[in-house]
Amino acid sequence: MSEFIEFSVQNAERFSALQKVFNEIKHDKDADDWRTNDELLQFFDAESLSHFYWPLSDERLQRLEDLRTRPTIITPTEHTAGETWDFDSLIDALVNGEYELQSCEMVDPTQARLNFYSLAYTMDPENWTRK
Repeated sequence: MSEFIEFSVQNAERFSALQKVFNEIKHDKDADDWRTNDELLQFFDAESLSHFYWPLSDERLQRLEDLRTRPTIITPTEHTAGETWDFDSLIDALVNGEYELQSCEMVDPTQARLNFYSLAYTMDPENWTRK
């Protein structure tokens, strides 16, 4: 089954920035050889990074440690909880997600789609949420 995430994209320049990040992350995921989060930061421009939550330095270190040592907790999406993802949690989800990244493409003048193939997940038929 092919699945996707859609993004609003204002113009060709923003789509190009999205594709650049996608290609770098796909490379790392396909090779199972990940750069550090700080190394991956270089592929995100200032506008993209402004959409993430950036905890203070000591809080960020604690969150990174938690991501490495504690079980993953399923949390509501940004849309439903009104929260913004922090950068490190995004990278952790990309590293540990059981899926193959396939492509990043424009589907209409203002929407881009990141296509992926799920390798393993369960569906809760009552709520249709992934676990």
